[in-house]
Amino acid sequence: MLSLQNNIASALRPNRKTVVVTLGNSFRGDDGVGPFIAKRIKPRNALVVIDASAAFESVAQQVIDCKPEKVVIIDAADFKGEPGEIKELSISEISRCCCVLSTHRLPLNAVLSVIKEDTGAEIRIIGIQISSMSLSEKLSPEVEKSALEIVRYYCSETTKK
Repeated sequence: MLSLQNNIASALRPNRKTVVVTLGNSFRGDDGVGPFIAKRIKPRNALVVIDASAAFESVAQQVIDCKPEKVVIIDAADFKGEPGEIKELSISEISRCCCVLSTHRLPLNAVLSVIKEDTGAEIRIIGIQISSMSLSEKLSPEVEKSALEIVRYYCSETTKK
């Protein structure tokens, strides 16, 4: 079983009110990792899960309305790592490596700025290194393994509360 690094676990760890927003297109191979994760995390306690699919900007107001203390964004990324590698990304890195910028109408960093300004929430961005973005509804084995580790983390974290 894959073990999440401490910095990744810290980025994912829910606060009192946490919104997890997943991004991606389920028909583009590993870009579908976000929706894959969202379907498997059961919202509990103060954990809200929103699958933004390919339109993060369309759920921004929903995120703001939750009045979160923390927002965790999970998306497929190409940061030149090993397939399935999980990495916390800074806002400056997202313009270079997140698939979201090629499939969304507004840049992720612009939408995050609005959410941050309106809520004051801590924002953490998690990228999962893609292997393939071919037309397929299946994730690569490496990306699926990492996605399931994130799901297991959230399932165990939310049952502790």
